[in-house]
Amino acid sequence: MSYTGWWIGYGIGIAVVLVVVALVTPILLLARSIGKAAPLINDQLTAAARNTAPLKDLNTTIDYAGVIIARAEARARAAGRLAMESHALALSSGQHTAWTIGLIVGLVVILAVVALLSLLIYLVTVIDRRVVDIRDTLKTADANTEATSLLPVVAGGVEAVLAEGLQHHLFLGRVLGKVKS
Repeated sequence: MSYTGWWIGYGIGIAVVLVVVALVTPILLLARSIGKAAPLINDQLTAAARNTAPLKDLNTTIDYAGVIIARAEARARAAGRLAMESHALALSSGQHTAWTIGLIVGLVVILAVVALLSLLIYLVTVIDRRVVDIRDTLKTADANTEATSLLPVVAGGVEAVLAEGLQHHLFLGRVLGKVKS
C-alpha cells in the first residue's frame, strides 16, 4: 500500500495552515499596535484640538484687517499722493541689503507656513476619510451585535423545549415501559 497520497495531503494541509498563519499574523500584530496606539493618538488629538482652538477666531482677525486696509486705501485716495510721490528713498547699501534679506526671510517664512498648512489640510482630510471608514465599520459591528441581547431569551426557550422533551421521554418511558431508540 502506497502512502504517497497521504503525504501529499499532509503537505497541502500544512502549507495551507502556514499560509493562513503568515497572513493572519501581520494583521494581528497591526491590530495590537493600533490598539496600543489609540490612547496616545487620542491624547495627541485632544492636545491638537486645545492648541488649535484660537484658530476659530482667525476669520474675525481677517475681517478686521480687511476693514483697516479699506479705510487706509480710502484715506490715501482722499489725501491724494502727498506722502508717496515718486521720490527715490535714500538707503545706504547696508540698509538695502538688510531690507532685501528681511523680505526674503519673510517670503521663506510665508512659503513654509503655506506648505505646513497645506500638509495639515491634507492630513486632516486623510484622517477625516479614515474616521468615516471607522464610523461605518462601528455601525456595521453595532448592527451585527444588535440581537445579542436576545441570546439569553433564546437560551431560555431552548432549555424549556429540552425540559418539555425530557418530560415526554419520561412519560413515554412509563407508559410504554421503555422508549425505543
